[in-house]
This record gives sequence, structure tokens and C-alpha cells, in this order.
Amino acid sequence: SYQTAWLKTHHRAEFYAASMAYDIDNTDRLAVFVDDARRAGIEMLPPCINRSAADFTVVNGDVRYALAGLKGVGLKAMEGLAAERDCKGAFCGLADFARRVDPRGLNKRQLESLIAAGGFDALHPGRAGVHALAEAIMASAQAATQERESAQVALFGDATGVPDHASLALMVPNLDWTAAVRMAHEQEAFGFFFSGHPVDGFANVLIANGGVSHTDVLDMSSPLGGGRKGVMMAGRLEERRWRTTQNGRRYQFISFSDRSGQYVASCFDDDLQDKIEAMVNDAPALLLGMELQWRDGEDVPRFTLRSAQPLAELARRTRGRLVVQLEKPAEVEALIDVLGPDPAKGRGELVAEVATAHGPARLVLGRHFLIDADLEAALARALGANRVVQEVLDPPKLALVG
Repeated sequence: SYQTAWLKTHHRAEFYAASMAYDIDNTDRLAVFVDDARRAGIEMLPPCINRSAADFTVVNGDVRYALAGLKGVGLKAMEGLAAERDCKGAFCGLADFARRVDPRGLNKRQLESLIAAGGFDALHPGRAGVHALAEAIMASAQAATQERESAQVALFGDATGVPDHASLALMVPNLDWTAAVRMAHEQEAFGFFFSGHPVDGFANVLIANGGVSHTDVLDMSSPLGGGRKGVMMAGRLEERRWRTTQNGRRYQFISFSDRSGQYVASCFDDDLQDKIEAMVNDAPALLLGMELQWRDGEDVPRFTLRSAQPLAELARRTRGRLVVQLEKPAEVEALIDVLGPDPAKGRGELVAEVATAHGPARLVLGRHFLIDADLEAALARALGANRVVQEVLDPPKLALVG
């Protein structure tokens, strides 16, 4: 225990990399380590076919996620992929990848998992388009392998001395995933939410409603002798299970998650159960009214669900502000392209911030926008994540009149 504590204190990145390598097949443990490392100030770098090894590695004090840490990709296949890259150099495009990869050690499902996790972002940023092209990439890889083995002219023009590494990349469909779909694909690849969580895009809604996270609840001191407290929490519905009390009454055990972890709440209200049943497919991210109950001698409270509302619905009624920092005139066109001719309606304020000779100036573009995760993600892709900032507006002050 002393050695473990010493390593975690003095060599944090190495400690997390080694611990995650030991539990590389246990996605539940990996999720705990990722969250713990981030809270300790260690950045968890995403998987990348040009930078990641098959195992977890330390890079300048941070941890690079292992290719083999993804679900269903296989350690041997990822070792082969990393060995090809380390021997002949980084992959310079999708066509180059298809030409060099051995399709006998990598199948379509493994490839889709790598794409969904962001492993190909360095080659092409459009995950949705690359994901749709997975079958074509595998077909090209198989054709290239067959031609190499039969000593025929290489598929990408090697015989003419003009390798066409970009041809396949130019065929990538112009598709896009919403923030929710992107995170769902990531969850499937990692086994947990890695780069973000569906409730993260509703920060203004949570602050406006006094929402707390699961970690905030765990940090609360338990009342002496036990007690109850009501809180508002955000959560994505993960699973529902039926239970029966000793007197025969049926109730639900519902699992929710936020960025800080998973928690389970009991739900005894029949009407609320029906309401959640109706919302589960259209609104998995909810604002939850929870009753916390500490029993005498227990440090962790029990959760009872008292109310639930879709976060997306609340976002349309909640005031907020999204600030977009523009540095070049051409970025105005990019902003217009993202918003489109008919942007979603809400109560959010969209502000453009530009640099002037007298300092930054802000221009209010409108107060009728829907500020949600999809808009924020689209602007971040177009302009850069560091130039899109969500702010919370103070509630309007009421003046007393005589």
C-alpha cells in the first residue's frame, strides 16, 4: 500500500498508465482510472493510430490511451498495427492506411471501433464519413494485399511512381454526427463516455436550476443521526430494473450517469415511471429531482427519484450565452454556415467577440438561439474548441415599485 501511494504521489502518469495496462480488458476499471486521473490533473490523451501504442503509454507527463484498450479490437491486432507504423512511418492518409494494413489481422468491426473512438481523427476529422467508409477501406486493404501477393501492379499506383494516397480520403462522405450520436459511438468503443458526457452541454440549464453532480453529493457531509435532503441532478438514463418490496409493491431501480460517475435511484411513483417510459428514447438526458436519505452510520446517501424533466426541453426555456471568438473575416462565413438559414429557437444569446485596436469587442447576434451541445460542438469543429465559451446569464433582477 505504501509503495502504491508513493508511486501515485510522485509518478502519477506512470502509475495510471501501469494500472490501466493491468486492467486493459476491464472497461469498468478503466473508466474509474480515467476519471481519477483527470481529477488528479493528468490529461488522458485520446487513442490515435499514429501516436498510440497497443498499450497505455506516458507522453510528457500525460497518458496516451491504448489502442488495445478499446472494446473488441484485440491486443494482437493492435500490436500488428503499431508495429507497421513504427517500422515504416506514420500513416499519411486513409488510402495509405488501407494500402499498408493487413486485413487478415483487422476486420470491419475493429476498424469501426477505432474510428468511433477518434483513432483516425489525425487522418480525417469527419468521423461519421470515415465510419461510413469502413467497408470500402477494408475492401481496398484486401485488394492491395492480393495484388502484393500476386506481384501485380499495386492498387495505389506504385508501378507508375505516383502513389495516390489521397484518393480514398477525397471520397469520404460529407456526413456529420450530432454530439449525442458521437458520444454514443464513443461509449460503445470505450465502454464508457471518454471525451464528454451527454449532460455536459447543458451547463447553463444545470446552473440555472442549482444542479449538482454525483461527486458533489458524495462530498456532502452526512447529517448526524441521518437525515434527508432534496437536490437537483442531471443524469443520462442507463438502465432500469424492477424490484418488489416485502409487501409486494413493485418499484424501479434506475441507473443514471453524469461525467463524474454512475448512481442508482429508487422510483416508487407510478406516474413518474410512466413519464420516464415515455421519455426514455427521445430524452435520455434528464434533470432529476432527487431525495437524498442518509441513515444513521452511513456516509453515502440513498437516492429516491421524485421528478424528472428532459434537459433538451428545459434548454429551450433557459437563458444562456454562447461567446464565439472570431479572429479572421473568413470565419464569419464559417459561423453563418453552422447556424444555417433557420437556427433552432430558444432563449440563448449568441455573441461574437472580435479583437479591435482598443481591445476585444462583443456583438450580440441574437437572443433567440438554442444553446445546446450540438450547436457548441458544431462551432467548435468550425472555429476551434478554445474559441467557443458558454456563459451563464444572471437571472433578471426584479425592482420594487411604489
